[in-house]
This record gives sequence, structure tokens and C-alpha cells, in this order.
Amino acid sequence: MPVAIHVYIRDKGAAETDPISVEHVFYGRDEADAETKRTAHLAGCENFAKAEADKRVEDRVETIPDHMVPTWALVTADDEGEEDDEEVIEVEGHEVDDEPEEEEEK
Repeated sequence: MPVAIHVYIRDKGAAETDPISVEHVFYGRDEADAETKRTAHLAGCENFAKAEADKRVEDRVETIPDHMVPTWALVTADDEGEEDDEEVIEVEGHEVDDEPEEEEEK
């Protein structure tokens, strides 16, 4: 069942009763998938990591219906970085040049 992990972050120096200043939402096909995305973001976001270390972060896991998961959120780590196959469209009267252009020497 798809999951959304809501991560609420308070400003530095804010009390637990102060309002939330930032929310991140990590979607996944299941909780493990969403947690993988949360962990990846945590590793690459200095502000998020600092808030986590300062214990200014609260998480809430929510099971959501399939139709509420954004399609872009279903990309997995295996899918990222893969290049799409390019389709070559030939136009009459124009040559298709598959070779990369070389720079001219001066």
C-alpha cells in the first residue's frame, strides 16, 4: 500500500509547541520505499540533517490510496539516472548526423 512520510521541521530555537516552519513529504510504493527517499534526502540536505540532529523533526507515516500518489514520486533509485531511448526522426531532405561534432583547432 502506498505511503506518504510527512516530515515536519521547526526553526532552530523553536519550542515543541511552536508552529512548524517546513514540511517535506516523501511518497513511496510502501513505507520502505518512502523511507529510502527520506534517507537519501537527509544525506544530501544540510538543513534537514541539522534539524534531525537537533531533534527538531517530527515524522508521521500515512497510508494513502494509489490514486493519491504523484506519478513522479514512484521513481525508484533504480530508475534515476537512466537515459531515455532517443527516437530519431528523419525529415526528407535532411541528413541525420549521429556523430558528435568535433571542435576545430585554431
